[in-house]
Amino acid sequence: MKGDSYGSSLKFMKPVVRKLLLSLGATVATLAAAEWITRAIVVAKSEATDFDSYRKRCLGENIQIFKVDESGELVDFVPGKIQGKAIHINAQDFRGKPVIEPKPADAFRICCIGGSTCFGSMSSSDSTTFPAFLELELRSTARVPWHVEVMNGGLPGATDNRATLRYEQHLAKYLPDIVIMYNLINDLMASRRQALGLDPRTRPPVKITGPISELLSHSSIWLVLETQLGLQSKQAEMAQAIRREAARATPGSPERAARMVEVRDLIEAESGYVYDGKAENNLYLLPGHLAQFREELLQF
Repeated sequence: MKGDSYGSSLKFMKPVVRKLLLSLGATVATLAAAEWITRAIVVAKSEATDFDSYRKRCLGENIQIFKVDESGELVDFVPGKIQGKAIHINAQDFRGKPVIEPKPADAFRICCIGGSTCFGSMSSSDSTTFPAFLELELRSTARVPWHVEVMNGGLPGATDNRATLRYEQHLAKYLPDIVIMYNLINDLMASRRQALGLDPRTRPPVKITGPISELLSHSSIWLVLETQLGLQSKQAEMAQAIRREAARATPGSPERAARMVEVRDLIEAESGYVYDGKAENNLYLLPGHLAQFREELLQF
């Protein structure tokens, strides 16, 4: 009787185990397919060279083409590096094709410096940046097109001071005939971050907290979810800092009134323009920025 009962149990268990194994196999196969599809999508969208470089970018372990200081500021490039499919840093330490060395006697060379707008962070390739288009236009009217060279000396996030310093340290030796400073709001944003006491760039979107998250970080699905949570956390932190600043600078407060007088006097002293106090963003200007910018321009 016991043998019959045991045999009946086995007959009952076999299809159950088979179904469980099939279900487990299907789940694993589905997850594996979802993982590889997600990997392909995130690598393509981020223009990373592969999943490993995308993962390191999310974790803040490296930004392939940049040298970063202890505060997280981009200070220079790593010569000869490639970022994704669109950005190539040549051995001369700037984006795009290198210039002829030594400089030919009949060459006409321009060096463009500034931040991401000069560098072309959103450009689809090295040949669709502002300096590349400038070179193309100048060569179209030059008697000897190949004698005209335009260097892309831009560095994403660079303030005027950083762009000038990098030019002096790395680009001046290529003897440009003209230097063009092309920057937008990096100095203003640097002032804003200083006023807020917060720089969200210094913290990567995904943080490893232990062996489990280290293991999970090799999954693109987990990285995508954690990146979204990390970005939301950064946005909440920034919103809180802005609220704190707004409370200190509400209309009629002594702090705001003193700041308005400081900004007005600074602008009037530097430019001769009598500031009317209507441009709210000018509250983020820090003393010395305009004077520093003027000194940097005089160097050229």
